[in-house]
Amino acid sequence: MPTSSTQTDYTISGVKVSFPYKAYPGQLSMMNKLIRGITAGENCLIESPTGSGKSLALLCACLAWQKSQREKSETAEKAAYKDVCDCKCHSIKANTEVPSSVPGTSAKTGDKMVQLESNPPIKSMLDEIPSKSPSKTEVSNDLESKLSLPTSIKQMNDDDFVSKPSASKSDVDFVWKGPCKAQDDTNSSYHLQDDNDFQSNQYDNQLRNKGGRGTFAKPRPNKGRKGIVYGDGDRDMAVATPMDITEPSLPWCKDCFLQHTGAAKSSQSVPRIFYCTRTHKQVSQISKELRKTQYHDARMCVLSSREHSCIHPEVSSNSNKNERCKELIDPRVRQQEGAGCAFYQGVTKIKHQNQLYQYGIRTAWDLEDLIKVGKRIVACPYFAQRDLMKDADLIICPYNYIIDPKIRSSMDLHLEDQIIIFDEGHNLEDAAREAASLAVTVDELEEAMSDIDKAVVASKQLGNASSHNFSLLRTLCFSFKNFMKKNENLLKKISYDQSSYVLQGNQLSQAIYRDLGFTTEVRNLYQAALAKVVESSYDSEENADYVCRLKSVTLSLVEGLLIIISNLLRNNSKYMDDYRVAMIRSTRQTTKGGITSGPWLTSRRKSQVTVYNDTLHFWCMNPAVAFIDLGSQTRSVILTSGTLAPMHSFASELGVAFPVRLEANHVVADHQILVGTLGVGPRGNELVATFANTEALTFQDEVGQLLLSVCRTVPKGVLCFLPSYKMLSKLSDRWQMTGLWRRLTQVKVLMTEPHGLGSREEFADL
Repeated sequence: MPTSSTQTDYTISGVKVSFPYKAYPGQLSMMNKLIRGITAGENCLIESPTGSGKSLALLCACLAWQKSQREKSETAEKAAYKDVCDCKCHSIKANTEVPSSVPGTSAKTGDKMVQLESNPPIKSMLDEIPSKSPSKTEVSNDLESKLSLPTSIKQMNDDDFVSKPSASKSDVDFVWKGPCKAQDDTNSSYHLQDDNDFQSNQYDNQLRNKGGRGTFAKPRPNKGRKGIVYGDGDRDMAVATPMDITEPSLPWCKDCFLQHTGAAKSSQSVPRIFYCTRTHKQVSQISKELRKTQYHDARMCVLSSREHSCIHPEVSSNSNKNERCKELIDPRVRQQEGAGCAFYQGVTKIKHQNQLYQYGIRTAWDLEDLIKVGKRIVACPYFAQRDLMKDADLIICPYNYIIDPKIRSSMDLHLEDQIIIFDEGHNLEDAAREAASLAVTVDELEEAMSDIDKAVVASKQLGNASSHNFSLLRTLCFSFKNFMKKNENLLKKISYDQSSYVLQGNQLSQAIYRDLGFTTEVRNLYQAALAKVVESSYDSEENADYVCRLKSVTLSLVEGLLIIISNLLRNNSKYMDDYRVAMIRSTRQTTKGGITSGPWLTSRRKSQVTVYNDTLHFWCMNPAVAFIDLGSQTRSVILTSGTLAPMHSFASELGVAFPVRLEANHVVADHQILVGTLGVGPRGNELVATFANTEALTFQDEVGQLLLSVCRTVPKGVLCFLPSYKMLSKLSDRWQMTGLWRRLTQVKVLMTEPHGLGSREEFADL
């Protein structure tokens, strides 16, 4: 996709940043702070007014830094590249006493040299060796000096040099003897195969299927990268890959490969960028901004729930999409002819970044683009996202995917040394508190126990040893249900239909340790049982007839309980005082029909029945409980918004240090802004918006007249904020009754924000 013709390059803190326009001073300041913070591995807190282009500055600065790091990494790898490995399992054989007919020796001299096949630098070194037959020591010393072999190779015994089949100097092989061993094992030798075994398509498929990423990017021709170069100068370079270490065609042992490529060192890989938005709808806005930049072709992925990405006709209209989806992708269902989910079976069509290009996605994309492709080729966007994420450099997702530990676990998100961006992060405190809180009802606990009971019975029938783990999870659920039962007599009436009992401080501590019986050891026991149950639940390909599987809602409930208990016990109960535990009983009246017979007639009588709903709430009052782990794991947390002041208190509540801070100026000049207050309306009535005054009709009419006057004066759009949906509804009804609404529509096109989740999303589309 062509980028803006006004593309401007800036060098900021040593990083070249391409910006689609001439950047405002505030954007330059912001990008400077971002790059300095990421380079130093520090967290950034940046306030930039709405409309100042902070999203564009965020994308350009972070992607430019990432690109520069990748270039530095490739340059360093090229400089550190060695033609011959120095591991102990590497063998070089020089033997002058072998007849010329023996494979691997020269027809004239009997020389045996081991090197990369047809590698020009090494080949030129071999040509410099005298033509007469030297001794083994002379040959090995000469080769050592030219290749700068380490001492460990120089001191190797002659038995480590293995003769090879006869060949010319250009056809000699480079061999390791399998995994590092003390003894020679010729049967474990890995021989170099033809270059066709290392072509990019095969490499790409193997890498994606086995989850490789980081420094093991798809090989590019004629660029120095860590690995072994095969073939002569006219052929493309191929790179040894992590999944090849067990293949017979690889000449490196596993330990040697990891040592030279750095696959075992995550610090050598370039950090990925997680761009977090408040809602799914904002993803399309970020993608739109990314298309403007020179980084529009970055490997990216958008994460979303089944609610937004499932395209199966039955599942997408089901009230419980998660359970219905898992039923359709169950191996036992898929084995039945014509059963299962065709979209899930076709996910391999779009599970790699390079496959998207084949289907028309050639630049920054959003979820709608992936859904359109999925519908066209019958492939599941939801599961494709998980695969595309594995080798993506930019991952766009909602807040809770990063903050909520349950979602992080289910999506297999690893944030170590990664860059996390929270755009419009002024609501982050509430999101963090919610992620560390939990509400569970008695009905949910009973349903979970019933689900676990079925799994226990099934596992015993199959003779499965996992029944003990299921029983432990049932005990966990029962302990919470029993706790609620024992404390229901402590409930106190707080309204006509609600009663509550709140625990905090010492009461909460006693409830956790004494009543529920939780200690760190007990918690670990439950976590180990859950881990084994989850592992067996997903071991479905090998056990297609496995029926001891819990529902996802049950697993989520158990995991949520253990996360709360872990938070309460963490660091010697450091966060115990940050929680309030409330048991709330709500009541409602329902009717129950009954038939009454008499001597003269049969009548139907309905009686009133009281239904109780008990809920146990764990309320977290401190956002740092959920957020502090992010600060300790990641390379940098970048938090931006238009309203973060006061920054000091905001940062302290999150419990994470933000050394890099910026309060950027607005791009609008001061002389273009007017800020004022109005004490009276057009008719002279006071505008005092107290609760009592807002109920007065004179106040409602005065606000309406003021809004009408502003709309007649301001030439274009007008945005009016009200404190609540109740106030919006009250004023709208009054103005429609008095005819003021009709007069407003004659001046402007009116749009009001509807109340309700689905309606708000529809409103956002406008």
